[in-house]
Amino acid sequence: MYATLATLFSHNRCANLRLIDVCAGLTDEQLDSTAIGTYGSIRATLEHIITAEKIYLARLAGDQPQRRGPDAPPLTLAEMRAWADASGKALLDCAPTIGADETFQVTWDDGPYTIPKTI
Repeated sequence: MYATLATLFSHNRCANLRLIDVCAGLTDEQLDSTAIGTYGSIRATLEHIITAEKIYLARLAGDQPQRRGPDAPPLTLAEMRAWADASGKALLDCAPTIGADETFQVTWDDGPYTIPKTI
């Protein structure tokens, strides 16, 4: 289980960093554009990916996720890259400690859920 999870986390880290690096070449207008059927702008989607990964990492560690406030300014691409790099490395460090049957509890609007740590 560890080797598979470590491989997935490694690929995820590389993909996130590469995606941010490619997007660094876009203009602000391009980063802030939206299309029907997407999460939002490219910038908002990247921030969503990066903050969701930090929340997942906090849950794996048994910590309460720290969420950014609704009035927090958008992350810069440099901040997103630093977060992606740090959380990607932390996930790799965490991989050997995750058991195949381990779970964590998540509460959303419609109730609590038990989620596998290996999701």
